[in-house]
Amino acid sequence: MELLRDQRICRSLSRTVPFPVLYLSIYRPRHTMEMFLTGDVTYKVLGNGDVLATSVAAAGTEVSCPVTVPSSAIYKLEVVLSNSVGDSPKSDMTVYIGKDSPLAVNNLKVVRTGDVNTVSWNSPTGTKNGGYMNVDDLRYKIVRMPDNVQVATNHADSVFSDTFTTEELALYYYVVTPYNDGIEGEPASSNSVSVGDALLPPYSQDFTEKNSLGLFTVVDVNNDNKTWTYSNGTVRYAYHMKNNADDWLITPPLKLKKGYMYEFSFDTYVLSARSEEKDGNQDGNGCHGRGDEYRHYGRAHLYQYENVAQDRDFLDHA
Repeated sequence: MELLRDQRICRSLSRTVPFPVLYLSIYRPRHTMEMFLTGDVTYKVLGNGDVLATSVAAAGTEVSCPVTVPSSAIYKLEVVLSNSVGDSPKSDMTVYIGKDSPLAVNNLKVVRTGDVNTVSWNSPTGTKNGGYMNVDDLRYKIVRMPDNVQVATNHADSVFSDTFTTEELALYYYVVTPYNDGIEGEPASSNSVSVGDALLPPYSQDFTEKNSLGLFTVVDVNNDNKTWTYSNGTVRYAYHMKNNADDWLITPPLKLKKGYMYEFSFDTYVLSARSEEKDGNQDGNGCHGRGDEYRHYGRAHLYQYENVAQDRDFLDHA
């Protein structure tokens, strides 16, 4: 027999089953690099340098070899053939073996109906390293934010209902983390929904966060698609070349006490000397900025980069 020097040894990973076993299909060469090969050939399978399996097969046959590894991980698998003359070159492949960390859930959303927040999602479509995952083994941890309350653990379904009320108005969202038979996956965050009746003064908003407008109401009265939007730590009204502005930025509802004096203040400015603007402010009920239930408190003229601090005191008569 001649020295085995044929590189065609490990043809494919046949299949992966729940760790720690996989099956390798090993192709036995009929030829060395110099002549026809006959007789038995010894093969050895190594994983990350450790011998996982060894046996004997006839030259030219294809062998399915079960391989057991100690734990789920990425393994470099190597196969070496040998006969009485010597060893063949190594043939290798790198593959993740075993159960794996699941990817994040998809289409995660929350809808509020009455006092119930319904959270729904689609199961993960794969794993971090391409390892094994049985969808039936998936479980979920669900945390309500920003109060950081774990509302469910080891949850099997892809829908969850959270009955939740609170007096003070706030935005709430949910973080869902999948688990593949106990292996933690990638968390995902839902959209936000408002819960509660009103904010309790004192209240301030500096618009540093992108979701700062979540509790505000924006009304584009003239429907010209130029209205209040979030912009790098501010709320901005984009100038329209033809239409006069008629756009309202309405605060979240505030729970005021009868007979108390309240101060309302805000800072405003414009970016261009060619775009002098006027603004006004009112207080009242509703989310439209018009009607007899609103009280008008005057206007201010705004010029380029002028930071105008406007203060209003009013007595609540409700």
